[in-house]
Amino acid sequence: MMDVPPFGSHETEESLDADESSLDNPEENESSNDNPEENEASNEVEDDPSEEEMEEERELLKSAFHDLGDDLNVLIRGIKPHILIRDMKMIDPGIFNRFFRGFRPDKIGRGRMVRILTPEIREKDNLKVMQLLTLHWNNANDPVFKAMRKLVATINPEVEEIEKIEDEQASNFVSQLKETGFKRDKIHICVQLNGVRFSKEFIASHLSPNSETSS
Repeated sequence: MMDVPPFGSHETEESLDADESSLDNPEENESSNDNPEENEASNEVEDDPSEEEMEEERELLKSAFHDLGDDLNVLIRGIKPHILIRDMKMIDPGIFNRFFRGFRPDKIGRGRMVRILTPEIREKDNLKVMQLLTLHWNNANDPVFKAMRKLVATINPEVEEIEKIEDEQASNFVSQLKETGFKRDKIHICVQLNGVRFSKEFIASHLSPNSETSS
């Protein structure tokens, strides 16, 4: 169901606690290594994605950001500038040096971030910026992310396996999310960034910025 990033990519507190617990109990870890055949099976991992699959994911991410329309402004404004500047220094030093070096992060406003990052996405297809925005928007909007995942999981708990969500079901999900208090723009951004399998026609008519003026 999800291409970039999958809903399952969020680490939970329980998983982190489990990791810490295993470090605190070395004897338990040793006992789990008694059966080499089981260990070999448990250590098997899925094959890394092919270059074709990675390229497809990159194209999907570009398409998602371009399809946001005016909601791209909402997305960028929804993330604290100092967080983006901090990480931009590592993932894209060129942007950092051009626009942020020598400035105090707390003096950079959200409007300026929109003016700087919008051309990087719409004109330059800067994937690093798209990936950074996706990560931080999902983290900053965890409630809508989790609410959407919960609804989609009613179709199939393995949400990444879902290939299509019918318009009637999509309409039901959106209605429930709006009743919970989530606004159209946040639902739209969540759908686009996380590859929720709503049809393009449904998104255009019910979630895009133009849907508010045409309804």
